[in-house]
Amino acid sequence: MAVNADGSGDLRIVAPPQGVGSQRAYFAADGRTAIRLIDEGGRGLMRLSPVLADGSLGPPAAFLHSQREPNVEDLRPAPKGGLIAYATDDPGLPEVFLVRQPGGEGPWQVSAGGGRRPRWARDSGELFYIGGGGPSRRAMFAVSIDASTNPPASAPTRLFDIDPTWLRNGEMPYDVTADGKRFLMAREAGGPAVRPRRMVLVQNWDSALEKPSSR
Repeated sequence: MAVNADGSGDLRIVAPPQGVGSQRAYFAADGRTAIRLIDEGGRGLMRLSPVLADGSLGPPAAFLHSQREPNVEDLRPAPKGGLIAYATDDPGLPEVFLVRQPGGEGPWQVSAGGGRRPRWARDSGELFYIGGGGPSRRAMFAVSIDASTNPPASAPTRLFDIDPTWLRNGEMPYDVTADGKRFLMAREAGGPAVRPRRMVLVQNWDSALEKPSSR
């Protein structure tokens, strides 16, 4: 679905449903291609679709060269184009990989010992991800990227540990600023112990009371 950024106009469909579950789309830097994550039978499959003249998306096409497509949990195209970072959700530890777009060359594994939630710093071109194999051992990692080389990623650098209390169901939503120097992280305020309780509003409750009999 799409809508004008200023709120004008109607909500419009840009692509018909694909697969049997939810789907997401991310647009390449040139605006002419959409990288789609389509749920088929519980597996996340990465597809490319052209952006047509009317703004809708053309039919999705596979572009990875591997014999068995990975089960993709999350993906982000590079802000300057040419590469896609994605995290797998196959049995075992999830890992972060890079693949060229649109040709599908690669993939190159970026993380080691677990990796998820790849995010790009728009201006610096760095790639960040949350690494580690368990909630108590999660850390933020950074990778320098040179799209002209094979592989295009340097060895990951561990930046800082992530407090386990910041994780929710083992995950932590976050993003990184364009210069790669600051992070925006979402956490649940106060933790589960101080979650607001459910409030129920009952209207006209006094009408349900039995009126006393007159004597």
